[in-house]
Amino acid sequence: MSTLLHRQAIVDALDAAIAGWPAMYRPRDVIPHAGRVTLEDLQHIASRKNTLMVSCLRTSDVRREPSFGNHLSVLARMAVFVGTCDTRKAKRDAMALVVTDLVTHLVYGNVFGSEFALDPERINSDNRYSVTIDKTGANLWAVTWDQRIAILPTEEEALDNLVSIFSELDSADPAKFESEITELDQPV
Repeated sequence: MSTLLHRQAIVDALDAAIAGWPAMYRPRDVIPHAGRVTLEDLQHIASRKNTLMVSCLRTSDVRREPSFGNHLSVLARMAVFVGTCDTRKAKRDAMALVVTDLVTHLVYGNVFGSEFALDPERINSDNRYSVTIDKTGANLWAVTWDQRIAILPTEEEALDNLVSIFSELDSADPAKFESEITELDQPV
């Protein structure tokens, strides 16, 4: 498990859940997202593409978690941005409220299929209203929660990290590399 895999598990859970939602409230897109909603995102939503954007906003409180076999864990602040627009059947503000409630129901008590996640805590929903958002024709809410997850690198992630490290070493200044090794050799 990693924050990246956890975010994808949430995307997958939402994607599966929306099939059972009333048709008029089903978003067209459920996507992983960087976490800062841009004007381009708002224009996408306003062009009749109600969207759920899943983000990890931060991690904190790194510690070993006994319930995860004493592996490292973080408290991840997760978010689902609910972006809606006006349709013939519903106004964007009403649609955003209904979809926000549906997302909140999905999040509550959900570990998203992982044995390395605890139940979500401090689930909140916030209207992200601003004049700029309103002028685009979109409505934006954010459902946020804290969730303790293990950060276990998968074999693929570990290999990718090694490749990245070796790529950096190939292009690094040897003097800088020597100073980093010296720092690592210092007792803690």
